[in-house]
Amino acid sequence: ELLTKLTPEELAMLAKEVDPDDSFLPPSQRCGYECNKNPTGPLNRKKLIDYINKQALETPDIPDLKPFVAGIIRGKKWIPPQKPSDSSDDKITIDLDGDFESALNGATQEEI
Repeated sequence: ELLTKLTPEELAMLAKEVDPDDSFLPPSQRCGYECNKNPTGPLNRKKLIDYINKQALETPDIPDLKPFVAGIIRGKKWIPPQKPSDSSDDKITIDLDGDFESALNGATQEEI
């Protein structure tokens, strides 16, 4: 109800004061870019695509400085770095009190 009473200028000022990183705003409204220009003319999508394709075909390719020759290797061959060895067989030593150690050494598999 309060927003309906505001003028467009006041709404624009309020929009500029809003946090741009607010995740509740849609991404299109988080952007500070504002363009108040009128459209230059109607958009004809087919003509636009035809023009872009025509420009792409008419634009000459940039020539290679060194032409491709089969069998010639340029630069260094990439060698992946060696993976560190997986040392999961490391022995772990645990310091137990004398009572626990004697109880575990004398226990059977079923008692453990």
